[in-house]
Amino acid sequence: MKYFTVTNKFFTVAAIMALALLVTGCMDKRVEGYVMKAGEERLLLAEEITEETYEKIKDQTISEWKEEQIPLTYIRYDRANELEVGDKVEAWIDDIDFNETVPVKAYEVILK
Repeated sequence: MKYFTVTNKFFTVAAIMALALLVTGCMDKRVEGYVMKAGEERLLLAEEITEETYEKIKDQTISEWKEEQIPLTYIRYDRANELEVGDKVEAWIDDIDFNETVPVKAYEVILK
């Protein structure tokens, strides 16, 4: 009978750990940044920059942004044409998509 109790505890702990891994592994990623380029169904975001930094780099080229190590993310978004260069946005991206494709597919983008 004691073996049965230990086995039940083991499976309970294992199930909780598996569920926690499943939930955290499938969570969506939130990306926040400034729209640097906007086109039909595609955005280029500069992440983790301040408004001051945006003002400083907004007229530079992509090569210059890369040289300055500005974190850039390409995003596919059905309504990208509704956004303008300079908009500060927050986008929600499926975690699986984020790790496997470029540009990533956002299912929601809002102005900040």
